[in-house]
Amino acid sequence: MSIIERYAGLVVDLDGVVFRGDDVIRGASTFLRRGRKNRPPIRFVTNNSARTPAEWAELCARHKLSVEADDIVTSATATAELLRAGGTEAAFVLGEYGLREALRDAGVRVVADADAADAVVVGWDRTLTYEKLRDAAAAIDRGARFVATNPDAMLPINGGRVPGTGATLAFLRAATGAAPEIVGKPMTGLFELAKAQLDVDGPILVVGDQVATDVAAARAMGWDAALVLSGLDSWSDLVTTAAVPSWVLADLAGLDGPEPPVVRHAREADLSAIRALLGASAFDVDGAAGRLRTTLVAESGQGAVVGTIAWELVGTAAHLRGITVAEDERGFGTGAHLVARALQELRGEAIEWAYLLTPGADGLFEKLGFWRVHRDRVPEEILATAQYGGPADGAIALVRRLSS
Repeated sequence: MSIIERYAGLVVDLDGVVFRGDDVIRGASTFLRRGRKNRPPIRFVTNNSARTPAEWAELCARHKLSVEADDIVTSATATAELLRAGGTEAAFVLGEYGLREALRDAGVRVVADADAADAVVVGWDRTLTYEKLRDAAAAIDRGARFVATNPDAMLPINGGRVPGTGATLAFLRAATGAAPEIVGKPMTGLFELAKAQLDVDGPILVVGDQVATDVAAARAMGWDAALVLSGLDSWSDLVTTAAVPSWVLADLAGLDGPEPPVVRHAREADLSAIRALLGASAFDVDGAAGRLRTTLVAESGQGAVVGTIAWELVGTAAHLRGITVAEDERGFGTGAHLVARALQELRGEAIEWAYLLTPGADGLFEKLGFWRVHRDRVPEEILATAQYGGPADGAIALVRRLSS
């Protein structure tokens, strides 16, 4: 079964999932050009307030993607609806055309004089100036409603990322001490609108590129979430959040592929499969049963255990060990998923340092935030661990800090 077959509807982020800047992401192009026949309906949502839904649809059309304006929910339209419902008459806006137009359509006057505004509305603004920030801060200080389209600190573009709405909010919060009302993700307002438009009877999947916004909002709705690695977040970002995605994919096209393995806590019934995996990689298998409580496994869609990782605690440090994946599952991110989930679990237990000893594959671990360390910096109990049938004398030592 492919992932998409599980769901009655899809809610898909735009920035980092479909586009990077004005360029379409290859996997998204492949997925969306396949057409929608026999597929669940899709609503596209974005925290980016700069474009109107019509402008987003026009960008999609330039890339030959069949997406209509009515398929798109933006933080600007949701913000405008909030202000209209709250009786806001005039707004001083730090934002671009998409936000200003949404406010006007909702009957909210956009004013150039902050003294005449009863609300300060903040979105992504590439023409931001100190004067705008100064006037917005003054209006907030005198009691104007303080509303933000989203809290995203950064936005993905080709070649990197740029400051987003959250960066502007950081200035205004520091200047005024006031906290804004947040409309977009990780709040659920955009998803509520998308849900009403989808009007489906069955499970909904969110696809996004940020754990702290897309995945967190999906979980707040009680929905599954797929994290794609085509935007801002990477495997390493899974470590620092409590929101766990249902799936981690390279890009949107992964929805049409087979279900990737699911990482979960090991059970007694998994022990023989864990031992087989450890033995195939020349790991010590004798202590596997005693470590079952601190073992994770990756389970395939067919119910087979295809990967495992375990850890042992040494004071405020942890030793990751027995990290292995079945040969035919390597190269698809299963190992990275196991390590990321293990680090997330350890972080929740207030563990400060995570160590591992590896004969190779250190490039993978460095992508997950580990760095090489001299062996004399590794706790002696870890160095003496019989992991490969004896102490790992020739192994590379790696460490990652987990506490902030």
